[in-house]
Amino acid sequence: MEPAATAFDETQIDAPMHARERVRLSCESIYDTPLADGGRFVRDFVGAEGMADFGATPYGGRSSSSFRCRVTSARYGPITIGAVHFTPHSRAALADNFHHNHPVYRLLIVQEGSLLVEVDGKKIMMFPGSGLLIPGDQRSTYTATSSGTRFHLDLSVDEPRFSALLRRARCGFWPDNTSVLLALGAFINSLLQTGEERRKWADRALTRTTVEAIACSLIASTPPDLNELGRTHSVKETALQYIRTHRSDPDLNPITLASALGISQRTLQRAFFGDTNACQWIARYRLEHALDLLADPRFANLSLPAISARAGYGSPATMRRAVINATGLSPASYREMVRAQDS
Repeated sequence: MEPAATAFDETQIDAPMHARERVRLSCESIYDTPLADGGRFVRDFVGAEGMADFGATPYGGRSSSSFRCRVTSARYGPITIGAVHFTPHSRAALADNFHHNHPVYRLLIVQEGSLLVEVDGKKIMMFPGSGLLIPGDQRSTYTATSSGTRFHLDLSVDEPRFSALLRRARCGFWPDNTSVLLALGAFINSLLQTGEERRKWADRALTRTTVEAIACSLIASTPPDLNELGRTHSVKETALQYIRTHRSDPDLNPITLASALGISQRTLQRAFFGDTNACQWIARYRLEHALDLLADPRFANLSLPAISARAGYGSPATMRRAVINATGLSPASYREMVRAQDS
């Protein structure tokens, strides 16, 4: 494999940015750096050490020393695109919005090889031209049964152009040889070949507009939930979906939840009548996320304040109280316990 590329020099981008261009939040990741529009970042994962860094395990009796994986990513406004070239492996993904610091949905596209994905209690075998829409709050497992290439678009849930469309979607699947996905994969591949950081602003803006338009079109045509054709979500299910997706938002509470769903607080209360209320569900999902982050070795270098912020707690002290109440251990002690069990 070629040596990993480094992040581009932002001083080479046209300045100042066009006045009509609204400021976008960067998409932080444990794998790449915050990128300006069109900026490309490449990272290679090689051998046993690379497999551990990638969070993968061997598949099919293969040695971890033969593992090879290259991840290339770039950001276009509210969308992060990526390409992963891989050898066989298995990898469990936490319900952590694919390492972003904001809620996302991922459109996964297989371009070469095969991929077995387990999500929402279902197993889907993916081949070239197949696609899968996965919410970032869902645990999923990827098993690459052969060497291959997959692409993804991570779509910001809070982007106005996507929010209404994504609110009606959950998990959707496109079968193999779907022509629009094959074309989209080829387009993503071309964008990631060299990156666009040195192109003029107008060219980058046009590319971003194109990517957003394609994403909106695909979301609007998303097939219904897996094996749940024609099913309509209840107010409670919709609320739980929103809580799972936005649990990292420290301002999430029953009042903001009802407002986001366009319902009254009384309607929200009735939806949860006789069951765990919305406030308790928020606390439950937030705690679950914090414990996952504390247990994941990929986040071992994150400080406790950083983890509390990612989990949606207003302060480290609030996370500390929640973790102690649930486990009897402080966050630091819980992290050490899990690390000792895994060693």
